Amino acid sequence: MSLIDFIESNSKLSDASEIIFYGGSFNPWHDGHASCLRLSPKDIPVIVIPDHNPFKNLVDHNSKASTLKELRIQLNSFERKPYLFEDFAVANTKNPTNVWFAELSNNFPNKRLSMLMGFDTFITIDRWINAEILLEQVTCLYVVDRLNDDSLKQDQIKRLSSFKNLEIIFLGEHPHEEVSSTQIREKLNSLKK
Repeated sequence: MSLIDFIESNSKLSDASEIIFYGGSFNPWHDGHASCLRLSPKDIPVIVIPDHNPFKNLVDHNSKASTLKELRIQLNSFERKPYLFEDFAVANTKNPTNVWFAELSNNFPNKRLSMLMGFDTFITIDRWINAEILLEQVTCLYVVDRLNDDSLKQDQIKRLSSFKNLEIIFLGEHPHEEVSSTQIREKLNSLKK
């Protein structure tokens, strides 16, 4: 199923004036990711999109530290349930955000299409594949703190100011800012040895 079909098949998503997309490799899903969802605006539906980082080697989803089944369990624990779009993770191909976001923008021209991310992602988004095209189509970046550096924050706000229709909303701090998927994977690998 395409992401467009996924949205159109759910009346709450198809009727929503705005949808927030929360993508990432989530390898593994952790409390920092959960904090991003908890801080996201309560009145806007969120679609969690586990995917493959186009800048890294492909990792089969069954080999990741969190399986889709485990991710479903985690997401079902939320009072306000996010939607889970699994097809990109299952496809095991590189799928740059600008490609699927352009399709959404073309199919839903009257919808606000926004992204949820941690601060570490925010300060690098202008270096993503075809970032200029992507940032022209994104309505809002909802950014959750992650060991913020105010100077980096201000520099990035200034760089992104050329995208006149892009709104940036900072959602604040959480107690899990130091949690890192990379550190969790390294710890899991060291336990296997």
